[in-house]
Amino acid sequence: MTITKNDYVQQTVQVTVGPQPDHSFWQNPPPTLVPNPVRIALQPVPKPKPVHHARRHKSASKAHTASVSGTHAAKTVPTQSAASSPSPPPPPTEEHADQLLAQLKAKRQ
Repeated sequence: MTITKNDYVQQTVQVTVGPQPDHSFWQNPPPTLVPNPVRIALQPVPKPKPVHHARRHKSASKAHTASVSGTHAAKTVPTQSAASSPSPPPPPTEEHADQLLAQLKAKRQ
């Protein structure tokens, strides 16, 4: 006999026909079942562990790019707004820092 219930692990118990009783109210008594009663303890189905997905990090080269035309450098355009970003942007690359210095020197002249 297999006993099942939603959200529990099913269990199977062997039930057999036992001997007929010596005393009975019937001429042909119904068969007895062994064990009677059947007792089991159903175990809950283990819940699966939550799956954690790794965050995708944007590379610095994609998040902060600048192009130079003549002496003017284009401003950095972030891919996300600063308010929605969970962390501060990465520091500028050495190339970007050089472009900003060149831009500042050009403004002073």
